[in-house]
Amino acid sequence: MQIIALISYLAVAATAADARVYDQRNLKGSHEDVHGYKCGNVGSSKFKVNSIHLRSKTFCYLYQ
Repeated sequence: MQIIALISYLAVAATAADARVYDQRNLKGSHEDVHGYKCGNVGSSKFKVNSIHLRSKTFCYLYQ
């Protein structure tokens, strides 16, 4: 049973996306790194995403 849980965890980790988001256009200004499945959100409520650089090929969405 533990092997199935481990395989499930590895499958989710493999589909996780990494992104670096910036508060200014053209990948400038302050940035936050976002990790995890579908990237969730950027964490800071005052941080407005104006540029995004995906660091993996997995699709990632961001919301505020």
